[in-house]
Amino acid sequence: MIPSTVVCVRRMVCSYIRITRARFATLTKQQQLLVAIAFIFILLVYFGYFNLSKRIYISVLPVDRRSVQKYCNFPVNSNGAEGSIPGRDGDFQLEMVQVLLRHGDRAPFSKIQGMEIRDLDCSMTPLNDTVKKLFDGYLNVIEDIIVRRMSSKVVPHNLVTRSEICQYDGQLTKKGFQQLFHIGRHFKTAYSKLIENGINNNHVYARSTNTDRTLQSAAALLYGFLGEKSIKKGHIAISISQDRFFRDNDDGTVSPCPAYEKLMERTKQSKEYQSGSAAMEPLMLEMSNLLMAPRESIKNVIGLADACLVHICHGLPSPCTVGGCIPQATAFKLISYADWAFSHNYSQVADMISLPVMSQIASRMVDKASSKTPVKFAIYGGHEISIIPALMSLGIFEQRWIPYASRLIFEFWKKTGVINETKKNQRGYIRVLYNGETVTSNLKFCKKNLFENGELCPLEDFLRWLGGGRIEEPQKSIQQQKSKCMTEQ
Repeated sequence: MIPSTVVCVRRMVCSYIRITRARFATLTKQQQLLVAIAFIFILLVYFGYFNLSKRIYISVLPVDRRSVQKYCNFPVNSNGAEGSIPGRDGDFQLEMVQVLLRHGDRAPFSKIQGMEIRDLDCSMTPLNDTVKKLFDGYLNVIEDIIVRRMSSKVVPHNLVTRSEICQYDGQLTKKGFQQLFHIGRHFKTAYSKLIENGINNNHVYARSTNTDRTLQSAAALLYGFLGEKSIKKGHIAISISQDRFFRDNDDGTVSPCPAYEKLMERTKQSKEYQSGSAAMEPLMLEMSNLLMAPRESIKNVIGLADACLVHICHGLPSPCTVGGCIPQATAFKLISYADWAFSHNYSQVADMISLPVMSQIASRMVDKASSKTPVKFAIYGGHEISIIPALMSLGIFEQRWIPYASRLIFEFWKKTGVINETKKNQRGYIRVLYNGETVTSNLKFCKKNLFENGELCPLEDFLRWLGGGRIEEPQKSIQQQKSKCMTEQ
């Protein structure tokens, strides 16, 4: 026996179908066709053939010649707000400056099979008299700059270029040296009060990764900043770091970090990363055709974008390949996707690889506050990947490949006279600048506790952030970060 409810529902359905069929019959053939197409489309969407909710779109920043010129940074933007708090210099005293530096303009870092090789000027004998004077002065002091390992052992080094013409070895170019000379000269003016009573090797702490271009960039900036006489008198030393992120201790040891590799792999397996890789695949296939190379031989977009950027930065047309020259629109797309790659490669590991060096920076500030260190100026000569994770952690990364000769600066200030200072602020304040612009008010840990129109943030807030919410001494924060490195999954 069929339940009355089922019979009722059946009658309603049959009635609805008869009415719908009758209405459908009154439509014109064209209207009937449109209704049928709409019905089929709804079915396809429902069963997933056109399921738009499953499609992930990635956001890439547009690239044009103006944004590329900003990356090239030549002539270098050597102006900036360093060393001065607008209208309040008399109330505060600058105690210390610490710089994370990206190297200057360079040749491409790798050779791409199937792409033309262009000669770049890496000589150190410019024709311009003003520039020639800078190079001559630098060449006069390189014997007075000591290069050593973190263990204090002096090592062979190249503070000058290996050849006058460079192609694809990542060598610092003549433009690269000029960028750092000019930034150094800007520092000489901006930080004149810091060095007005003289400066020697005890006042300077310098480190560089184990790459010629980073070592040369750090040395060129120091020369522009300190001048020939100070370097000859002080015998400045630069220690070689074996880690690109400067996570090694002062004795040169680098703690293992298995969690870093796991998180990097997890990032590459994420849905968003996979979607981004899929989105750029047509572009990579286009480059595969131009290079006449198997697709699997082209490992990533960054190397291709780098080749295009070097050509543009040196006033050359887009590079040509065995299959033809790369169109400008294609070059800009490569650069845009390289920006995206840098934004995502380190998104999951930024804190893990940048907090150790920032803890070193904080530790030096704490020592300076209690007069335990003579250091006035510290510099870390590195790469873009030495700075980008720190920018991400601080909350000030602009989602682009950072310019040549970029500088992230941590200034340490103390109030003169210490009038009505709270216990929290007695140790002093930090001021952070990126490429000459004050960014203290944008730091993720400082937005609610700013001083002097957003210029200063209490050192204690920096320490609390590094300590994961507790005010820890930097050395303890470093130990906590090492522990996370070993255990975080």
